[in-house]
Amino acid sequence: MLNRRLLKSESGQIVRRVILFVVVFAVIILLVVEIGPLIWGRFTVSNDAEEVGTGAAQNYRLSHDIPGTVAQAAEKLKFMGYTDEEIVQCQVIFNPQNSPTKTSVTVTVVKYANTLIIKHINALKKLTKITSTKTYNI
Repeated sequence: MLNRRLLKSESGQIVRRVILFVVVFAVIILLVVEIGPLIWGRFTVSNDAEEVGTGAAQNYRLSHDIPGTVAQAAEKLKFMGYTDEEIVQCQVIFNPQNSPTKTSVTVTVVKYANTLIIKHINALKKLTKITSTKTYNI
């Protein structure tokens, strides 16, 4: 009863506004913390795909060794901080596939964004999957 009377007085209205401001501010901070890694991840995964694709094209141009080029791309991704699960999902495809002479390489890089909620709820991990595909001429 005392709390209701306090919130209806002049000072209570100020307290209500302060509480509302704190709740809105907390929600905004939570959104930034959860959505920020997804947005930032788009840029970094795109840059990583570009770097791995360029490296794979150059390596194949010099050695003409497909398994070696794929292994080097996986090593490069590991060095960039990708987990083994993410590296397994990444692809390095040489085009045209049925021809002995390859003209281009397509690299697909997969990364999962690391957010606060996903750390605690693994079932939502698939929602934070970020993929980037780049194609480079050999």
